[in-house]
Amino acid sequence: MNNDSREAVELKEVNSKLRELVDVDRRVLSGRQTAAYIAFDVSRNFNIDGHKDLFIDSILKVNLTFQKRYNVLAGLWDVIDDLLVSNIVEESRTRWGKFVPYLFSGSMLLAVVTSLFWLLPVIFSAEHVNDFNYMPKLLAYAFVDMSIEFFSNIRNVSVDGYISTITPYPSDRRRLLSVSNFFSPIVARFPAFIVEVMLDAIKNGFDLCRPHDGRDRRHRADVVFDHCQ
Repeated sequence: MNNDSREAVELKEVNSKLRELVDVDRRVLSGRQTAAYIAFDVSRNFNIDGHKDLFIDSILKVNLTFQKRYNVLAGLWDVIDDLLVSNIVEESRTRWGKFVPYLFSGSMLLAVVTSLFWLLPVIFSAEHVNDFNYMPKLLAYAFVDMSIEFFSNIRNVSVDGYISTITPYPSDRRRLLSVSNFFSPIVARFPAFIVEVMLDAIKNGFDLCRPHDGRDRRHRADVVFDHCQ
């Protein structure tokens, strides 16, 4: 056997041993850790973002021209935001690691700014909400939406990094992701379903805030967030 063949056989044996060590079917994640990650993954998808465009156009009433200009700015911000977040997370050194602090802080701040986004029609008066060109409303929308993008990136980078280090065994990681991907879409669909029913009722002029009888079963609501006053 020549030297090249001998080296090829030795390399094959080494690679085989490495695969045995790395891809061993060992489970180090407990059932509690798996359940906690599933709950967290469900919370990430537990939202009503599928109706965001309808909210911006028909409820918050943002000028379409402003939306076009803002989308250009948002595209530039997305590039800067990705680089900024990656550097911040990568350069961090804490007693809990580089991912866990941003995982919690990013998620909490994201919840705050997201709630603020959906409450913008309540913060401004009905007159200003119905004004497509009211500049303070437009600037508030842009600022909050950019904040959502920033904190969402922090959370996503932290989640991806944490998952890559949560277990040394790829098979264990695949098992965790497979289980969470199965349960998460099932539960996360409920908020969107509820909003779809409410929006359909409002679109058809059904007022949920007043009693109905056989003669008056529908009531046309002109302003969505003020029609219950």
